Amino acid sequence: MKRGKLIQRILGATLAFALIGGILAGLLATLALAVPGDQNQALAQDGKTWYVDDDKVDCPEADFSTIQDAMDASNFGDIIIVCPGNYHEIDPIIEPGREVVIEEGAVWRVRSLVLLEWAHLIMRGILYRQAGYSITLAGEGASISLPGPGWMQRDYVPFLIVDEAQTDKGTYSAYESVQITAVVLDQNGTGVSANVTARIEEPDGSTETVSLSEIGTGSYEGTFTDTSVNGTYRVAIQAENVGYTGHTIWLSFEVDDSSVLPEENVTVCVATSTGTGTVCFTPSHGSIEDLAAVPAYSLPSVTFPHGMFAFQISGLIPGQTVTLPIELPSPVPVGAVWWKYDNGRWQSLPNLSDDGDRIMVIKLTDGGMGDRDDIPGQITDPGGPGNPMTVGWETSPINRAVVLTPWIALLAAIMASASLLVLKRRSRERDYARR
Repeated sequence: MKRGKLIQRILGATLAFALIGGILAGLLATLALAVPGDQNQALAQDGKTWYVDDDKVDCPEADFSTIQDAMDASNFGDIIIVCPGNYHEIDPIIEPGREVVIEEGAVWRVRSLVLLEWAHLIMRGILYRQAGYSITLAGEGASISLPGPGWMQRDYVPFLIVDEAQTDKGTYSAYESVQITAVVLDQNGTGVSANVTARIEEPDGSTETVSLSEIGTGSYEGTFTDTSVNGTYRVAIQAENVGYTGHTIWLSFEVDDSSVLPEENVTVCVATSTGTGTVCFTPSHGSIEDLAAVPAYSLPSVTFPHGMFAFQISGLIPGQTVTLPIELPSPVPVGAVWWKYDNGRWQSLPNLSDDGDRIMVIKLTDGGMGDRDDIPGQITDPGGPGNPMTVGWETSPINRAVVLTPWIALLAAIMASASLLVLKRRSRERDYARR
């Protein structure tokens, strides 16, 4: 064999081995990237950090309000920071390559917990697990660390979860009704009955609580109507029941007042029946109709300097709450209330602007206190401003029977005596006639 051909064969074999070696190295590198392990810690450092806060108070820019939602959005190598708050979940799974950090002040209540390959849990807060269930390191490299002051313990108290909580839209026009729905589950994922409320924090700082009605086992709904202020409304949906650890989940929605109906906020005025001047009403919802000044009813220890007023507010959504500013002819004394007389009962509504100026503000609810009729979407309110009752008088039903019974008894006794005298006189006249 010639020397040149031998060299060509050797070079060809060398190139072939190099090519095969390169292919094998590439395959091994690919496999190394596909299998989580210590060699992939650099990859984890390139992951994204997600923040979780149940009420967006400690971490206002948090991405999620539940740990599970953050887990669903995360990828291998991501870090999930859980801010202080209360979190209830049934059987969460920490997916491969995720790192979950439960910060101090956060309480995570679960039935069971599973950590998959290279999943890490760092506990600076508190983890409760349901008695009889376990925390499982189910994959290679899974770990739990408690750097302090975090700790874990079994929980013997069943817990509730507010699930699928939502409003029907994210943005509303002013005075538009908000529908709130929620599902309440126990620690086994079964719908349960509970006392469910939605506490709404309005943009102006005021709060209102709406009770949610159970429309099916574990399913609840309610309506919030006082959307008279534009801005962000925060909603805390709370579930409570005896024997369970309650749960709260936070939502929010926006109100834009650019769509105020033209008939809203129209001021209507009338002269008082006592001649003190003019009184003006400006409802936040609907429109004032049939406004009239009427003489005040008699109420012991209470004076009505401007008399009383009868009116209707129409064009409302059934069950809607109306904020009603009332401008009076003279300053309203601090402590004054709005008196109503309905079905034999005196009631008073507080002045929500009790600062001594001429503006009195009350709230009336269709079908509730402050509504005399039974017509949905309409409020009928006879009432007027007056001083609070003197101590010793109570706002209670006027029982006419109790008041009138002694007088009726006296009258009956007088009539009975008179009748007896008449009968005796006639008896004497008959005896005299016989003689």
